[in-house]
Amino acid sequence: MCENAREARRQGHTLALELAADVLNLRQEAIKSQQSFKSTMTLRDFLAAAAQDRDARMTPKQQSLLALDVATAVLQLHHTSWCGIPLNNQTIKFLVEGNGWVAAGAPFVEQAIDPALLPVQPLDPSLSTQATKATVLELAILMLEILQHKSIEVWAAENQQGSTVTFGERLQAASRWLELSDDKLLPHHLNAVEACLVQCVKRNLSWNFEFQKLFCENVVHPLQQLLSPPRPL
Repeated sequence: MCENAREARRQGHTLALELAADVLNLRQEAIKSQQSFKSTMTLRDFLAAAAQDRDARMTPKQQSLLALDVATAVLQLHHTSWCGIPLNNQTIKFLVEGNGWVAAGAPFVEQAIDPALLPVQPLDPSLSTQATKATVLELAILMLEILQHKSIEVWAAENQQGSTVTFGERLQAASRWLELSDDKLLPHHLNAVEACLVQCVKRNLSWNFEFQKLFCENVVHPLQQLLSPPRPL
C-alpha cells in the first residue's frame, strides 16, 4: 500500500481505496490522473463561495450525498489513525480544477501519520465520553452546514448567537439552529441531526458496538432513505 501511494504521488495520480471491515484495500481499476486539479478548498471556504454564487451551490441530492459521505466516514475512520480529531468544516476538503470547478462530490481529509506514534497494539474503538460527544456534535454541525449551505459561524453571526468556540457554545448554537430548521430541512435530515445532538447530553457515552449500531440506525439510515429509489406501488 505504501509503495503504491509513493508511486501515485510521483506520477501525479490519485488512488481509490475501499474500506471493508478493518481492512483498507486498493482498487486497482480506479487509479486515475489528477493533473487537472490545481489546488484544494476546505468545506468552510466552499460554503462561503457558494453563498456568493448560487450557481456554485450543491443540488439537494448532492447535499444529501455529501452528508451521508461524511456520516459514514466518521463511523469508519474516527477510531483509526486516519482521523485523529473530529471532522469539521476546515478538515474536510475538495479538489479544485484549474478552471475553478470544485469536486464537491469527492470530499477528503488529509492526515500525516508518524510511524513512531502508531500504537503497537490495535487501536481500541472505545473512546471517552467527551471525545465521543465532540465527534457527534461536530457531525451534527457538519450536516446542518452542508444541508443549509452556510457555516455555523456565519449562521451564528446572522442570528446573534454569539461565540461558537467551546463545546458548550457549539452545542447550544447547533441545538438552536436545528430548532429553527423545521421548515428548511426534510424530516429525515432533521432526524439525523437530532440523533447526534441527543448523544451530546448523555452522562456516559462510549464508541462501542451498541453505539455504532444506533448510529447506523438513527443517523446513516435516514440519510440513505432519502437517496434510495422509491419502491413501486
